[in-house]
Amino acid sequence: MHRIFVTGAACAAIVIGCLAQSGVRAAEMSAQTAAVSLEELYKSSIYDAAVKRRSFRRPLTPIDASLPKVTVVTLTTKSDDPVEPTRFNVTKGVLKLDRKDGVSGVLLQPTWVSLPAESRPACKGARNPVLRLQQILGMPPVGGQWELVQFKVAPKHIFRPCGSGPDITTTECAFKLPTKFSSPEERRAVEKTQLFVFEQMWSSFIEGFPEPGYPFTGMGWTYDWSETSEDHFGISEYVVDEKAPVTDIRVLTPEQFCRSR
Repeated sequence: MHRIFVTGAACAAIVIGCLAQSGVRAAEMSAQTAAVSLEELYKSSIYDAAVKRRSFRRPLTPIDASLPKVTVVTLTTKSDDPVEPTRFNVTKGVLKLDRKDGVSGVLLQPTWVSLPAESRPACKGARNPVLRLQQILGMPPVGGQWELVQFKVAPKHIFRPCGSGPDITTTECAFKLPTKFSSPEERRAVEKTQLFVFEQMWSSFIEGFPEPGYPFTGMGWTYDWSETSEDHFGISEYVVDEKAPVTDIRVLTPEQFCRSR
């Protein structure tokens, strides 16, 4: 029989090695648990947003329609979908922009935007700016290379994604759908917006599809799915029309955007 003698230093090395391996495994499990938790939080937010409650009628930030242009911002991937590492087509987070030069262009699809004055303070100081922005804007927690594109656009090209109407000058969305209109133009604008809202609801409130779904409120505000948010009230959200001309284009990293004034 062979006896193996292990010195104190060797014992210590073995113990340290085992502890290191345990630490790595624990870190990996912790990361996996965190990822699952984020996915579960996001999934539950879709169910929660789908059920309208009286508390969903919230004060919204209006946009002055008399202004020649308004500065807005959108969170987008640096390249087209699918977004890595989760592969699916997204209806938010992909900017389709035909640039005419370095600072102007035309939008090629309806584009979700927010006001920097609201979205920037909401993510200021975040340890993970991308995740915080995804939470604030009601977007899935996926990987990929993200950036924020800020630009100016005329108010006439912006609308609220509300079932009660697209008016950006109002301070809230109503539950009751309008039945009377002041003009044929107003009726067409409302019906166009209602169709957009219906399409969003149809594609957002889903499970078991390749697409992630979205916690779309239809009340003019984003659903903040962070577990630290008490009421999940995010910020006012708007949509810029397809073919809208935009100017003063500026690209920022999430870190730059969330720490800038």
